[in-house]
Amino acid sequence: MKPFISYSILAALAACGAASAQVTAKTTPVGYVSLGVTDGSAAVPANTDVAISIPLQRSTEFSGAVTSVSGSVISFSSASFEADEFSSDSSTPYICVVTSGDGEGLMALVTATSTDSLTVSVVGGGDLSAVVAGDMVSVSKAWTLSSFFSSDLPAGTRVLAFSGTTAGENLASNLQYVWSGSSWVQLVGGSGTASNTILYPGESFILRSGATAIESLIVSGEVPTYASGALISKLGTGNQDNRISFFSPVDQTIGSLGLGFTAGDRLLAFNNASTGVNKAASEILVWNGTDWIGLLGVSGIQTDAYTIKAGVGYVYRRVSTAPVGDIDWTATPSYVSEL
Repeated sequence: MKPFISYSILAALAACGAASAQVTAKTTPVGYVSLGVTDGSAAVPANTDVAISIPLQRSTEFSGAVTSVSGSVISFSSASFEADEFSSDSSTPYICVVTSGDGEGLMALVTATSTDSLTVSVVGGGDLSAVVAGDMVSVSKAWTLSSFFSSDLPAGTRVLAFSGTTAGENLASNLQYVWSGSSWVQLVGGSGTASNTILYPGESFILRSGATAIESLIVSGEVPTYASGALISKLGTGNQDNRISFFSPVDQTIGSLGLGFTAGDRLLAFNNASTGVNKAASEILVWNGTDWIGLLGVSGIQTDAYTIKAGVGYVYRRVSTAPVGDIDWTATPSYVSEL
């Protein structure tokens, strides 16, 4: 089911595209996306799972050009930060994103702030070796359970997440959180208050309603205008499931995103409009080494037809014959060229 995309996003994209031919200044487009079921009924029916993801970023609070990188420290000549302006306190986490250059799309958690530099920890491991002087970096607050979801959620609503550290397919979530009515509490993979748990773009998670339906599920923010993607792993000798999404408020054709790494890899999609929990895939595509072919729910060559939907979560299944290791999948949303 296609998420509803605010006309303000589309209008802003068109306006930025028209303006860019005349002036160099650009306005960051903003808008909102409706998640879950978007046909006018409840966003999440009672006792139902929906696979969702992050389609928009929080407001940019700093953007500047890198002057140097040393280890995990990024310096800027244009910056004049206050001490710990981008607090390392877990109650207000900040994300740093590289928005140009060879490291475009690299995302890191800010761990400390000095007058003209940020100390960061790269999400998913890795380092800053691809980031050089002149590359652009932006900083914004991270999405957390408490900032991404409204406090109007019915008590008992759960978020099921996946750490990406378990080998195999058809994996159960190993991180679970429940909304008490006033805060998020961790149930699986830890314990205690979890309201400030970070949700990262590129990941996919499951929102599970309880006996009360979730009537509305809307996220608002800035439109990402840089390449992004996800870490796709192969941990063992068998098939490997990865919960992924594409960070965009606009649907993208699967062939435009560079997905497809080893012949036999599969993409699994789930019907958010159907009721129930622990759903089986409703659509399956397989990569034959050249094209995406429909196996379940769709048929024929789907490379230029099938869309990865905004705000929706998927499973990318690495075939057993794929090499063990990680792929840093990165792609640029189609609308960026119009900005």
